[in-house]
Amino acid sequence: MFLNQFPEEYAKLRADPGLIPKMVPEIIRYQSPVVHMRRTALCDAELNGKRIHKGEKVAMWYIAGNRDPEEIEDPDRFIIDRARPRQHLSFGFGIHRCVGNRLAEMQLTILWEEILKRFPPIEVVEKPKRAYSNLIHGITEMILNSKSSRPTARRNAAATSSSDSVRMVPSPTIEKRHQSHPLIATTVLQVPSGPIKM
Repeated sequence: MFLNQFPEEYAKLRADPGLIPKMVPEIIRYQSPVVHMRRTALCDAELNGKRIHKGEKVAMWYIAGNRDPEEIEDPDRFIIDRARPRQHLSFGFGIHRCVGNRLAEMQLTILWEEILKRFPPIEVVEKPKRAYSNLIHGITEMILNSKSSRPTARRNAAATSSSDSVRMVPSPTIEKRHQSHPLIATTVLQVPSGPIKM
């Protein structure tokens, strides 16, 4: 989605797939999958001139940290070759850092390596449908268009047009197990010959 919003970055990626390891943390920073976390103050404190009293609830907005212009240069731009791509708070920080952060990066790296090998440029056809959640920035459905000069082996013989629409939706079986976590889902591409799991 972000590569479509910033086509110059998509062109950069297609010209140099070696940028995938830098692009992956930039996707995570720019998307900020977790919206916020709330904590309870255990004692009186002051943060940036704001008094926080013991027992008060404090909400930490990840996207605010990930778009902080004092910490990240040009934070509202999606740049796949940033000098310090892992400078973000999407996985938390310190003792609260997500232990699965490297696994998440590895999964996205492999996914993008395979997408670039198997598909021509992919474009988002219409605005994605987002999950109804105040905790997760999730997408429940996204319509894609893959411009190709010939159908791939995974599409049926009827799909001979130069542009095939593809619908990406979470796998229903996974979705049932993770109702509260819309991002935890197997990606399914529905093409004319049926769904393809990626």
